[in-house]
Amino acid sequence: MIIIITVAFQRRSHSKDRQFKKLEGKMERFEMDVKTECKRAFTELQTDMSDLTKDMQGSGIPFQQFNNYAVNMMFAGQTDHPIFDKNIKTPSGSLARGLEEFYALLANKDFCLVFIRTLEEQKMMTTKDKVNVGSLLTITLHRERKMMHLTDVLKVLLAEAAEEAENDNRTKSMLRRTESIMEKLLTNWFLLSLYPFLKISAGESIYWLFKAMKYQIDKGPMDAFEGLAKYSLSDKYLLRENFDPKTITIEVITGEDGSSDKEAKVLDVDTVSQVKDKLLDVIYTNHAYSSRPSIQEIDLEWRGGTKGRGHITLKDHDVTTENEGQWRRLNTMKHYQIPDGAKMALVPRTESGPGELRTPITPPSDYDFIQFHNPDADEPVPVTSPPPTQRDVEEGTEEKVWHLIKVKPAERKKRNLRERALTRAKSMYRPERVISEIYLLQLVSTKGTIQEYVDRVFDALLTMDKQQFPVFPPPIKHMFDYLDTLAEKHGDGDPDVAHIWKSNSLPLRVWVNMLKSPQFVFDIRLSNTVMASLDIVAQTFIDACSKVERKLGVKSPANKLLYAKEIPEYKQKVDTYYEDVRSQPDVSDRDLLTYLDQNFQELTGKFDRLIALNELYKYATRYGDRILDALDEDENCKKQHLAFKLEKVSSTMAENLYDVDPTESDPTTADPGQDQGHASGGQGQGHTSGDQGHINGGFAYEVQLHHPSGSAPNHETPDDVYEITNPPDVIGQDDNRPQNKYTKNPGKPSIPRKGFNYGMPPQNV
Repeated sequence: MIIIITVAFQRRSHSKDRQFKKLEGKMERFEMDVKTECKRAFTELQTDMSDLTKDMQGSGIPFQQFNNYAVNMMFAGQTDHPIFDKNIKTPSGSLARGLEEFYALLANKDFCLVFIRTLEEQKMMTTKDKVNVGSLLTITLHRERKMMHLTDVLKVLLAEAAEEAENDNRTKSMLRRTESIMEKLLTNWFLLSLYPFLKISAGESIYWLFKAMKYQIDKGPMDAFEGLAKYSLSDKYLLRENFDPKTITIEVITGEDGSSDKEAKVLDVDTVSQVKDKLLDVIYTNHAYSSRPSIQEIDLEWRGGTKGRGHITLKDHDVTTENEGQWRRLNTMKHYQIPDGAKMALVPRTESGPGELRTPITPPSDYDFIQFHNPDADEPVPVTSPPPTQRDVEEGTEEKVWHLIKVKPAERKKRNLRERALTRAKSMYRPERVISEIYLLQLVSTKGTIQEYVDRVFDALLTMDKQQFPVFPPPIKHMFDYLDTLAEKHGDGDPDVAHIWKSNSLPLRVWVNMLKSPQFVFDIRLSNTVMASLDIVAQTFIDACSKVERKLGVKSPANKLLYAKEIPEYKQKVDTYYEDVRSQPDVSDRDLLTYLDQNFQELTGKFDRLIALNELYKYATRYGDRILDALDEDENCKKQHLAFKLEKVSSTMAENLYDVDPTESDPTTADPGQDQGHASGGQGQGHTSGDQGHINGGFAYEVQLHHPSGSAPNHETPDDVYEITNPPDVIGQDDNRPQNKYTKNPGKPSIPRKGFNYGMPPQNV
C-alpha cells in the first residue's frame, strides 16, 4: 500500500513538473518574442518619427496660442465660467468706471495683500472659490503688464505661508496642494513667465513624447470601445488578448484628379472610424488638430471597390455587418477584404447620387493655416474632455456592439478598466488562453520603445546643459533662490525642506500637469488611451521628485514596478538640477523685470478684463464688511485711505441706480398689482428672476437714507449716506428673498461698509 501511494505521489509530482516546465518554456518563448518585437518596434518608431520631424520643419510644433494656453492652464475644464460666455455684455458707464477704480486698488500692493488675506480667512470660501480668485487676479494683473506687482505680492504671501507652516510644524507639507489663493498665484506665475521657455526648449520634448506614444499605440490593435491597446504603458488600458493583425498600406487620394501622394499604414482589424483617424493624421501631419474635420463630418471611400469597379463608402456598420445573436460587430478592413495598396479618399459627408464621386479632402495650405491661427481673430477656448470614443457614439443603442472583445453592458458599468481586462482574460469568449499576467511584458516592450523620448523630457526639464538647452529662464532661478532663503529661515535646518518646496512649486505643479494634459499646451487630440500612458510617465516624474523612498514588492502595482529601475537615476538628476540652479548667477528684481518685459505675451482677442474684474468684485461685495475692517486695521492701508477708496468704488457702481427712467421708479406710475416702492418688474413679494427687479441694467437694491450710529469707521464718510442692504450673495443665482425697496436722494451717494453694490446684472453674468 505504501509503495502504491509513493508511486502515485511521484507520478503526480512529475506531472506538475512537466506542466511547470511546459509553462516555463511558453513564457520564455513569449519573452523572446517580446524582445524581438521591441527591437523591431523601436526601429520602426525611430524611422516614423524621423519622417515626422522632417514634415514638421516647415510649420513647427502646433503650440496653443498664448490666449488658449493661459485659459486652459488656469481654468482647466471650466467651460461654464463667465469669462467664456460670449453673451456677457462688456460693462459700460458707471459700472466700467467703478471696475477701473477697483482695478486701481488691486494694483496697490497693500490693498491686494489685505484683499487676499481676508478672503483666505473666510470659512465660506471654498477651494474652488480660492482657485478662481487666484486665476482672475493673475489674468487681470497680467493684462496690464503688472507681473512684477504680482511677483511682489506672491513673495510676501509665500513668506507668510512659510512662517505659518513653521509655527504649525508642517513645513514639508507647504505647497503640496493647490488649495489657497497664494498657491494658485504661484502656479499661474510660473505658467505665464515660462511660456517663452516652453516654446523655445521644454515644450518640444513633451510634444515628441506625446507623438511617440500615439504612434506606438496606433501600431498595434486597439479596441474602439474600451480603448484597450496592445502597446500601452498603463496596465489599466492593456489589451490582454492575443491578436496577430496584418498591416495594410493605403494610398491616400488627396487630388481632385484622383492622384495620391501620401500613404498610410493601417491594420486589418481597424474599424472604419479608426482608419479615418489615421488617414487624417497623414493628411494633416503638419497642421493643428483644430484645423481638421472630425471623423463624424467625413466619409471613407474605397476607390476602385470590389474587383476594381466603382467606389464603396465604408461605414462602421451597414447591411453587411456581422451579427452574432444579440451582438453586432463593427466593420473592419478585414470585413471589407481591403487589399494592400488600396486607394482611399476622405470626402465630406454630403448627399450624392449613385456613382457620383465626391471631392476628396486635401491638406490645407500654409496660408490657410496662418489665417486659422491669427491671434487677433481667436478667442480663448477652454479645452474640455477628450473627444468621444466609439463607445460614446454607439452607447444608447439597444444592441450589444463590440469590436475586438465583447464586454457585457452590466460589466462595463460596474467594473473599472483593469478589472474588466482581467475578467475578459479569464472568460470563455476565446478558447485559447495564456496567463493574463504574461501580457504585462507588453508594458516592458512599449516602455523600451519610447524610452528615448521619456529621457528627453527629463533632460529638458531637469538639466542645465547649455549646449543642448542654451536658454534658462530667469524666473526659475529667481523664485528658487527665494525659496532657499525662506527654507533657511523657517526650515529648521532640514535640507529636504528647500527640495520639497521647489518640487512642489514647479515640477509637480507645472511640468506634471503638462505631461498629463499636453492638449492644454499643444493643439492636439488626446485620447484616453494615450492619456493613461502619459499618466505613467507623469507619475514617474512625481516619484523622481519625492524624497520618500517607497519599497516595492511582488504585490506592488505594475505601473510602479515599470520604472522602478530608473527612479534612482531620475532622483539624482533632480538633486543635480537643483544644485546647478543654485550655482547660477543671481537674478535681481531688475533682471527679472527686464526678462518679463522682453518676453511679455499679451492676452489678445476678445478676452475682456472688465468681466474678470467684475467676477473679482463679487467677492469684494460678498465679504465687504470684513475687507473694510481689515483695511482699517492695517496701518499702511489707513495712511492711504484705502477703505474709503473701496467705498468710493461701490459709490461709483451705485450711480447706475440713479440713471433711471421716471416711469420705471415713480410709485404713481407703477402697476396697481405691484407694491408701492418696488422697481419695475417687482411684483408684491415676488422674486428676482430674468429681467425682473432690475433698474437700467442694475439690481433693484434696497437703498435707504442712513445715518451711521454706534461705532463709526476710522475714515471720513458724509453725514447722509446710502446703505444697500440685503444684497444677493452671488450674482447669477436665484434670490428667493423679497424684492428690494429704495428711496431716492438727489445727492451723490456714498455706500458705507454695511452693504456693497454689485457690478453687472444677473442676466449678464
